[in-house]
Amino acid sequence: MKILIVPFISRTSPSASASICENIVSVIRTRHAVGICTHLEGRFHHVSLYHSPSPKEQRFSRKDHRSFEGWLKQEGGASLQYLKEDAAALQHAMDSFHPDLIITDSRIAVIPVARRNGIPVIALVHSTMYHRAEVPSFCLKGINAFLSSMGEGQILRLRDLYLTCDYRIGFGTVQTDPFPSSTSITRIGMMTLSQLSIRNDSTVSIFLTEPSIPARRLIRVVKEAFLGAPFEVYISYPGCQTSNQCNLHFINEPKESLLHRSSICIHDGSPFITNICHSFAVPQIIIPSTSCISRFHAFSVRRNGSGVVIDPDQFDVPTIYEAYRTCIVNTSLQEHLRHISSEHLKQSDLTELLHVIASYE
Repeated sequence: MKILIVPFISRTSPSASASICENIVSVIRTRHAVGICTHLEGRFHHVSLYHSPSPKEQRFSRKDHRSFEGWLKQEGGASLQYLKEDAAALQHAMDSFHPDLIITDSRIAVIPVARRNGIPVIALVHSTMYHRAEVPSFCLKGINAFLSSMGEGQILRLRDLYLTCDYRIGFGTVQTDPFPSSTSITRIGMMTLSQLSIRNDSTVSIFLTEPSIPARRLIRVVKEAFLGAPFEVYISYPGCQTSNQCNLHFINEPKESLLHRSSICIHDGSPFITNICHSFAVPQIIIPSTSCISRFHAFSVRRNGSGVVIDPDQFDVPTIYEAYRTCIVNTSLQEHLRHISSEHLKQSDLTELLHVIASYE
């Protein structure tokens, strides 16, 4: 089969957003021809690449968006101009690649375009799409205008549009990523492949993809807390330049291989990083941003007892020390993590996607 993948990769945090797409490619390209329509052409290899417009962050919009629709608008994925440009790019990709199936992650335009071309769509969905948070009408204005131009009906929530997709996949377990029981969503536990031989060591990963802390403050606190410690620390944040200072290693983007063997991960609620930490029983310290997705994962970690949440205003050396100590010595937290990790494994890893695809062959 020929499968076209169309991820929404935002400008503010492209690394973590692209990671799930990279993992999907690595799993399915051994059996299928794969194409990707994206603005990050240099990120993907051994696939057919098709250019798409880059979303532009809405700099003057509200940051405290409580709904997924608000987050998408903030990231530039819901504006009428972007959606029209994206529809044209997607049509070009379909005309060139002739896919038998499309996998989408939050790319709105692909749903009506694929329907017009008679191509089935598998949609990756997130729990925040199904929350009861109010969706202001201005968040959907561009989407509904675009749908009207495509001859489609209007929607009140983004999840209404996803009902028209042929298949919906949600990652995680019911404990970490709940969906309403009425929804028809297939679960896959892990956003990667299970690797049971991997064991945690003393490495600490600090991966902030959408930080709510200024870089200077982050670097100062990290150095005061961890410089000279008897373990390696890997730090990544937007704009980070690769360098080493004693046991501190600054890297330009988060690396999944480091997450697997970390004793603790400090991050800001990225869905990919949260899922990997849950899958491999890595304790988490979350410093949430204003994003609804970030806040959702912070709440989930706190509710499930799988880590510690720190308010950005309280990010200092004593608070980090206490959070680190809690993650290391709290036996209840370790037990919760092992349980969550086993539940993720029961829900299968990313190879489950191959079984879903097989139903379309």
